[in-house]
Amino acid sequence: MNKVYLIILLSLLIFSACSDSKGPVTFKDMGKQSVEITDSITIYSSSKDLTLWTLKADRLKKYPRENIMHFSTIELNLMNKDGTLASTIYADSAIVDDEMQTIYAKGNIEIYSQEGDIFGKSMTWDRKNDEIFSEDSVKVIRHGNVIQGSSFTSDSRFDHVTLHRASAEGDVGESEVLW
Repeated sequence: MNKVYLIILLSLLIFSACSDSKGPVTFKDMGKQSVEITDSITIYSSSKDLTLWTLKADRLKKYPRENIMHFSTIELNLMNKDGTLASTIYADSAIVDDEMQTIYAKGNIEIYSQEGDIFGKSMTWDRKNDEIFSEDSVKVIRHGNVIQGSSFTSDSRFDHVTLHRASAEGDVGESEVLW
């Protein structure tokens, strides 16, 4: 029976991405619904020979009847179109909704990119529209300058970041404001 659940989960992950689990897969009876728990997992999303993103997590909780996965302590690596690393996102937890093509992350968000670093409490990545956003306050550090905003939106490569109700510390020129 456990092998059937594992095959179903792996089929779901392979449909949208590939995965690699270093920990044991366990099943716990939660009354009418069982939950699958996997420790130390990596999910890869690729197109042709190019990796689009990878998600590493300490733990995955998957409810077989849902198409939603709950992750603990994540590292999400987003790649450029040429396969190089564009940015890395760290968070305490995340929920991946494959049907909606959305990743919700919360708790100690740290985003490191070539364009600057962003820190906050939560963020959402809408993979369908290639948009990352947060309704929570954020702090951006770029070239030693600190910019604070009440929320932000960006593409997944952080080429076009918009901060709402922003304030800055340091020498912020006009070109920085347009970032």
